[in-house]
Amino acid sequence: VKRGKYVDKKSETGLFDAMKDIKSKIIYKFQDKTGERTTIIESGRDSIGSESNKKGFMGEKEIEKSFGKFKGLIRVTENSLFQEYEQTIEKSKENSLEKLIFALGIPHVGEKTAKILASKFETMEKLQNAQFDELVIIPDIGDIIAKSIIDYFQDSSHNAIVEELKDLGLNMNYLGQKVVENESFSGKTFVLTGSLQDMTRDEAKDIIESLGGKTVDSVSKKTSVVIVGENPGSKYDKAQQLGIEIWTEEDLKERIAK
Repeated sequence: VKRGKYVDKKSETGLFDAMKDIKSKIIYKFQDKTGERTTIIESGRDSIGSESNKKGFMGEKEIEKSFGKFKGLIRVTENSLFQEYEQTIEKSKENSLEKLIFALGIPHVGEKTAKILASKFETMEKLQNAQFDELVIIPDIGDIIAKSIIDYFQDSSHNAIVEELKDLGLNMNYLGQKVVENESFSGKTFVLTGSLQDMTRDEAKDIIESLGGKTVDSVSKKTSVVIVGENPGSKYDKAQQLGIEIWTEEDLKERIAK
C-alpha cells in the first residue's frame, strides 16, 4: 500500500499500541504479508468485515490474535481515501467501449468478444441497434452470442442502465485501433510463442487484430500461422507436426509493413 504513513513497520508492540489509540473519523489500513489482502478499520470497526469477525467489530482480543499477520499499519484520513476512490471512478469513465460492454454482463460476451464488438460497431448506440444478421456474420460471433446480444438490448431496463451511465459521463465510443484489412492477416488465426525482440507479445497481438487477424493461445488444426520468437515452447513443435505455417518475428514485421 503506497498511500499514507506507516505507524510501525517492524515492531508488533508498536502496531498493537497504535491500534489501541484508534480515534473516531480515522481510517487504519492493514495489509497482510503476501500483499493480497487489505483490511480497512474505521473507529474500531472493520468496515469490510473479516472471516474471524462476522459482526464487523474488532475488539482487542481479535486484534491481538490477528496483528501478527500484518506488515504495517497505515493511517489515512477519510478525505484522502474517498478522494482516491473518486479519482479512480472519474478515470474509469474514460475507458474504451469494450470495457463497458464487458461490464454490462451480457450472457456469453467475455472480454475478447466485447473487444470484437466494440471494434466492429465503434459506438454503444450502433451495438444497441445491431440486427441479428449483422452480428452473426462477424468472426467468432455465432448464433448463440448474436441472439444473446439482441435479447439483452430488447430489455428496456438494460437500455435504461446504458442511458444512465451515459448521463453520468461514461465514454460510449471505441478508442482502440480500427481494423484495417490486410490480406496477410485478415480472417486468419495466429498463435505466438517465444520472446519477441522489437515488441511485446501483447503489442504483436494488438497489431495482428488491428489488421483483421485473430490471436489464440493454443495451436490446433484451425490455426493459420504460428509466430515464433526466441526460445519457443511446445507450440512450435506442435505447429511443425501439424504442418502449420510458421513466421519469425522478421516475417511478421515484413507483412505488417506491406
